[in-house]
Amino acid sequence: MWGALPRTQVSVDLAESAALNRRLAFNPTAALRVRVLQGALSGVSLRVAAGARGHLRALNAQRRTTVRTTYADEGGGPTFRALSDETVATEVVRPWADRTQSTPWDPNATVRDRYRFEPLVGWRATLWTAATVQVTTSAGGQLGWHTGAAITLHQQGWATLPAWRLWTGVDFDLGRARLFGAVSWDPDQLNALTGQPGLQVDLGLVWSWTERFRTMFHVQPTFVGFLWQLR
Repeated sequence: MWGALPRTQVSVDLAESAALNRRLAFNPTAALRVRVLQGALSGVSLRVAAGARGHLRALNAQRRTTVRTTYADEGGGPTFRALSDETVATEVVRPWADRTQSTPWDPNATVRDRYRFEPLVGWRATLWTAATVQVTTSAGGQLGWHTGAAITLHQQGWATLPAWRLWTGVDFDLGRARLFGAVSWDPDQLNALTGQPGLQVDLGLVWSWTERFRTMFHVQPTFVGFLWQLR
């Protein structure tokens, strides 16, 4: 990361694990962040930022091909012989599409549709803006409200797969404990709890056991983190 100007930061990731696509190929990324506005008045502060992030080899979508297989009944038993495969449809779908998806198996059916998936990997560019309002209480605690929006463009085109993200959240810093919650909408992301795309809800807690050791818990994605400051 390089602070180009007092209000501007530039970062480049060449081998970040979170930036690897499903083929486990290198996906170099570059990001630009600009502080647009910052001010404070009577215990209330406001920060507004904007930026861009680019991926060289991101998984943007999948090409789903529907293959219709016709079977022949081998003498009325449970054994069938495949006669032919026919491609009946091809479409571009979201990255989270189920690769094992197919029509339910009917032992008496002589025709069955199956799906084949091909990852569509390429460049991806995201433009975003975010704002934070921080309020300091008379007891010394802090309440923060965060909101933002992002729009993403990639090789498949906005008309084919429009991609965007809206989010808002709050956090309460009570000194030893910090509570936070957020709600977002992103059609390219699956809800880790419901398995449905779009709506994401996250709740979390950071607890400071000592000045140098903290634990963190997130609901979505569900994980427990530990932070140990050596010095």
